[in-house]
Amino acid sequence: MKKLILIVLVMMLAVSITGCMGKSEVKMGTYHLDGNPELFTYVFLEEGGFQFSRGLALSYRPMGSYEVEGDRLILRAGPEESYTFLIDGDVLVYLEGFGEIIENGSRFIYSETSN
Repeated sequence: MKKLILIVLVMMLAVSITGCMGKSEVKMGTYHLDGNPELFTYVFLEEGGFQFSRGLALSYRPMGSYEVEGDRLILRAGPEESYTFLIDGDVLVYLEGFGEIIENGSRFIYSETSN
């Protein structure tokens, strides 16, 4: 009987810990590419949408919707075009995306300045 109670308590603890693990928070605003003083490479997030500028030389700036899945931010510019970032506090770390323009591991840091 004691063993059954212990198992039930461990299961309840595991469920409560899992329930506390939710989505990461992501701030609305602009995240600039770390080490890029020109500020032309950025991710801009607002409620319900984003803009992703991958540099001054590119006229196309992906826009669309985004979602947070655990510690991942996924920008969706179309059915075949998405960009995935790791959310690490006030930093977005580029993981993968459409095309080979941004290097994997690039860090985008939250900025109080606008794009």
